[in-house]
Amino acid sequence: MTRKIKIQKRLFLFLIAILTSIATSFAQDVITLKDGKEITALVYEISDIDVKYKKIDNPNGPNYVLKKADVLTIKYANGSKDEFPDTVPITAQKVNQPQVPTETPPEFPGGEVALQQWLKENLKYPEDAKKNEVQGKVVVNFTVERSGNISFITVAKKIYPALDKEAVRLVKAMPKWKPATKKGKAVAATHNITILFKLD
Repeated sequence: MTRKIKIQKRLFLFLIAILTSIATSFAQDVITLKDGKEITALVYEISDIDVKYKKIDNPNGPNYVLKKADVLTIKYANGSKDEFPDTVPITAQKVNQPQVPTETPPEFPGGEVALQQWLKENLKYPEDAKKNEVQGKVVVNFTVERSGNISFITVAKKIYPALDKEAVRLVKAMPKWKPATKKGKAVAATHNITILFKLD
């Protein structure tokens, strides 16, 4: 009788192990980094700076941390997805950004003074950066298309993930620019601006 109980107990534990393995295989998230690398994990926290996860084969093991700025997407086990496309890949920038000489450069509506006023009115200082007393200048490159729309946004000078992200958001939210001209015709051209983050 005792032997039968032991066998039943072993079978029970074996079934539990199999069920746990199956459940774990379905409850996995896939982190795709901006360098193309993929990590299968259990993501349990995402902050303004970090992505924290555990390895899928050791959910009770140590915690691992990635910089959020290095993460492109996270596909969750429930089918949902988070994307972090703060910048356009450098390869796309090199291939697609027009590099043509112009007679007049692109201009924000109303000129430089209007640009600085717009930035002042629309800038939202990230709470995380405030808490850590981070300030400085972020340089953003972009293309002003012939239509005046902005495309191919990249951060040329980074200082802090939350501030870099806010700088990109600002550029994306800008109204149409006055495009550059060449021989009297509107042309697409690259441009950059410096966005100052300063605590009061």
